[in-house]
Amino acid sequence: MRSCLTRLSVAIVSAALLLAALPVSAKPVDSQDNSFHSDLDRFASTLKAEGQRALTATANAVTHAVHDGRAALAEAETDAAKQLQEFRAALNERKARLGMIGEETIAAWLDSWPDSWTDTMSAMHRSATGALDWFRDWLKTPSASDKPTQIPV
Repeated sequence: MRSCLTRLSVAIVSAALLLAALPVSAKPVDSQDNSFHSDLDRFASTLKAEGQRALTATANAVTHAVHDGRAALAEAETDAAKQLQEFRAALNERKARLGMIGEETIAAWLDSWPDSWTDTMSAMHRSATGALDWFRDWLKTPSASDKPTQIPV
């Protein structure tokens, strides 16, 4: 908009300078007034036509940019939706695989669990309990640094 106003003011000043530089003709004053008014009217109509062309070109450019922007957004949305769908499918496939592997692992572990392990686990439990009891007793006994020391005087 500022550019159009600058061009308009330059055009008006140029027209005024051009008209001032024209030699005065020998026509009567009335005919000179009519000529000046007709020149001014032609200049005004030219400016109006140029302004209208500039507005039309700007409107076309804005319309084109909006259309391009909408098309780019629609394309990006389509691409994102496609990628999201592929990602969901991959996640669901992994989830199904992990579920199947987990079920197979649990079944294999339960099948391989021998009855003798029960005895082994009981023995480990007794050993752990004994170790905890020993540690508890050790914590209760005072150490040499806990005994009061007498400083010789």
